Amino acid sequence: MANPQPEDGTTRINQAVLEKLLLYPFPAKTALPLKLILFVMRKTWGYAKKRDRISLTQFQKATNAGRANVVHWLKYLVSANILVSASEPLGNVYGFNKDYDTWVVSASELVSVPRRTSFSKRTKTSIGTETHKRKKETIQKKVYGKFKNVLLKEKEYTELVETFGKDVAGDKINTLSEYIASKGKKYKSHYATILIWERKQNKEKKKTNLKYLN
Repeated sequence: MANPQPEDGTTRINQAVLEKLLLYPFPAKTALPLKLILFVMRKTWGYAKKRDRISLTQFQKATNAGRANVVHWLKYLVSANILVSASEPLGNVYGFNKDYDTWVVSASELVSVPRRTSFSKRTKTSIGTETHKRKKETIQKKVYGKFKNVLLKEKEYTELVETFGKDVAGDKINTLSEYIASKGKKYKSHYATILIWERKQNKEKKKTNLKYLN
C-alpha cells in the first residue's frame, strides 16, 4: 500500500496558481498539457529551482506520451505563456510562469494535431469538391471593422470571440481595419493576420517574462 510522506519529497504549489490552472480552458479531449505542466513543476519547484533542462525523452517517460504529442503540446503551452522555454547549448530549459495574469488562450489552430492525407487517396471528385467548398466559403465571408474592410467567415469571427472575448476580438478587428485603411495593405486571410499579430505580441511578452527564470 502506498504511503508517501512529506519528508520523502514535496513540491510546493501556491493555491492561487492551482486555482488558475483549474480555471484555464485547456482542450477538453486531452490531459497531456496539464501533465506537462505538473512535470515541469516537479522538475523545478520540486527541487527549489526556477528552471531546469528537460529533454523530450524525459517528458515522454513522465507522461507516457508519444514524442510528436509532447512536442505539439509543449509548443501550445509556451504559446499560451504558461511555460517558458529557452534554448541552450546542452538542451532546452523549461520553467513555469507563475504570473498567471500574462497567460493567454492559445490560437485555436494549435489545439488540433494536423493529420496528413495522402494525395493518392484524393480523387478528382474530392479535389473538385474541396475547390467548390473554398469558393463557397469565400462568398460567405462577412465584413467587419471600423472601416468595413476586414473579411471573416462566420466561423472565424466566432473563434476569435471564443478565444479573446467579444470586446478584445472587436479591438483586434478594428486595429486591423485601421491598419488596412491607413496603409492600403492586402492580406490573403484577415483571420490568419490577426492570429499572427497576436502571436508576435505573445513572443514579446515571453521575452519580458524570461526574467522570472533568471
